[in-house]
Amino acid sequence: MNARLVAGIALLITSVALYIYLAFMFNPVQQNIPDDAVAWIASYAKASSSLEDYCGAFHGACTWVLKTVYYAVNPLSVQPSELALMGGVFLILSAFLLYFLIFKDALIAGFSTTLLSSSPVFIYWFKPSNYGFPAWFFTGLLAIALTALYLSTRRKMILVAVSIAYGLALTLYPGAWVLSVVTGIAFLLSLLYEKPSPIHVYSLIAWLAAYVAPVFLLGTSYLTSICLLGIIWLATPTVLAGLLYRSPGKASVRFFTAFFLTVFSILLSIYLFKTGLLTGYMEIFTRRFNPVIDYGILGIFSLMGLVVYSRSEILAGRGFDRTIFPAGFLLGLILPYVDPTSTLTSLVFLAPLVGITLISLFASSLIVENFKRKILFATLSIIILTGGVGANVAYSISIVAAKPSIYLADMDLYLGIGEKLLNESAWASALEALKADLSRSGGNALVVSYWDYSWWILGYLGGEGDVKVLSSPLSDVGYKRLVSWVLLSDELTAVKILKNISETTGVSTVYLVVSTAFSLSLTGGKSNNAYLGAVIPGATTQYGVQLPYYAAAGDLYRLPLYSSLINKSYLEFINTGVGRTAYEVPLAWNTRGGETLLATVIVDGLSKSGFNVYNVLYSQGKLSSTLKYFELVNVSAKPVYSVAVSFYSYEVNYAVLVYRLNVKSVSEVV
Repeated sequence: MNARLVAGIALLITSVALYIYLAFMFNPVQQNIPDDAVAWIASYAKASSSLEDYCGAFHGACTWVLKTVYYAVNPLSVQPSELALMGGVFLILSAFLLYFLIFKDALIAGFSTTLLSSSPVFIYWFKPSNYGFPAWFFTGLLAIALTALYLSTRRKMILVAVSIAYGLALTLYPGAWVLSVVTGIAFLLSLLYEKPSPIHVYSLIAWLAAYVAPVFLLGTSYLTSICLLGIIWLATPTVLAGLLYRSPGKASVRFFTAFFLTVFSILLSIYLFKTGLLTGYMEIFTRRFNPVIDYGILGIFSLMGLVVYSRSEILAGRGFDRTIFPAGFLLGLILPYVDPTSTLTSLVFLAPLVGITLISLFASSLIVENFKRKILFATLSIIILTGGVGANVAYSISIVAAKPSIYLADMDLYLGIGEKLLNESAWASALEALKADLSRSGGNALVVSYWDYSWWILGYLGGEGDVKVLSSPLSDVGYKRLVSWVLLSDELTAVKILKNISETTGVSTVYLVVSTAFSLSLTGGKSNNAYLGAVIPGATTQYGVQLPYYAAAGDLYRLPLYSSLINKSYLEFINTGVGRTAYEVPLAWNTRGGETLLATVIVDGLSKSGFNVYNVLYSQGKLSSTLKYFELVNVSAKPVYSVAVSFYSYEVNYAVLVYRLNVKSVSEVV
């Protein structure tokens, strides 16, 4: 057996083993806690008895994105963590197949796969706590591998497999549209220096035909979504190939035809973004694109890989095969700002560019004739190869060791301050209390909270008690406006609004869930004086004394957002002359701001938990409030960090407060 083939298979096995160890064995404690917001959606979808029940919780906001998640986790009788394992392993295998089919070299395929499987963003999306959201990505990658196989063999039956594989990816993985853009642009570039032929048109038609499956299952909203970008960029090279095949023309004609079609496609894509047709997708993700962390060691070697690949004769004369990798990587630097999971796509196409570069470095060391130098250079090359994988592993370990998003909540901006104390989740504790109260009240409830919290609420409750949320990130702005009205009204007005909503929805109980940060003084012993806001080190006075600033967090931080949604100026609730920084402004209430339901329930809840509540940006005195209609269910407060400011030290806590409104008890309210 060929030595390179043996080495490639050994590296493939190493890739799978590395992935399983990093994702499943390194930090098993947090495996069952969903991390990204989309994992919470998958958790709720798995617990739903039917698509109708699942979509009903979102008040008709169940777009193609949510339907895709539902179908992705329900067809197989496997647990979400098992789905993550299946998706990760199958993606490794399909990537190896793609690399091997195109480069015809098992060593390159194996080493590139090892770099891929140990990369931070790969580990992040395929760790069990993300519930296998991109599990079906491998079918889209398989479609690209089959396309490359068709271009080399020209067997038309392969195109049927391409349509089936990609149709499956589009139906079960929302991010699969990115592969359409990559494939379309790869064909577009290849047609610039390759004579068009029917095989190009047939390949592109097979990709376009795959869109029939998701439209049939997920509805026509699929075509009026972000997936329209994929169709546009597949149609562009299809038209170009058709035009040039009928009238080949000169190279200059070919170039200008491609140029104008590309410009038209870019302008159309920009227009779709500006009209808002493509909104509502980023909202299902917590993670945001961070190239420094996401790519790991591959990002460091990416420029070198591109230069070596472009200057080499690898895959010369094979247009699609040669352009797909740089096109996929470079597009992956842009598309993750639209779809965070498309970093996976970029990574898949970057890995062989870096793999070829590092293997070429190793191979060149073996050409040296001097034996001692050969040993020296070979040793250095092996150190670079293993060091690359080792650095990737080190990056990935930090990803696996990080706390899930439900621990960080709204406090991620402040975690670099002071000494971190984040060992428990206030949200998990509060939702457990909500779940227990639901079982006592009999369910049929509506939860009013900031819309981004809806993923945690529904995911944690897992279908318990027929619960709906008033607003989710994918809801119409009208639902978000209702949440804002409730939070910024006084208690009586809020009760009237919720009473009308309950009559419309038929719910018997309404829960209000809000959050905030507060700080406890540790100087001279831990105090029960709770100062609203997270203490951060502020400016230093002329006498060298550093002042504590109180940064708003949670729902209090969003007071300006809520006011804008109800077409009110935040100046109606805030005295801007008091806040010293933008972080403090939401806490600088005026009289009306202090009377809002949001402020009232926070003061009431913390007071009933035994704290003396202060807001130094509103009043120097102790705050108090009395609620007539809302009943306190639970206050969950957990320490986040401790910080020293001049001679004083503070413990910053994050609190989630749950209140209940019994609709029947407010029947007399008109």
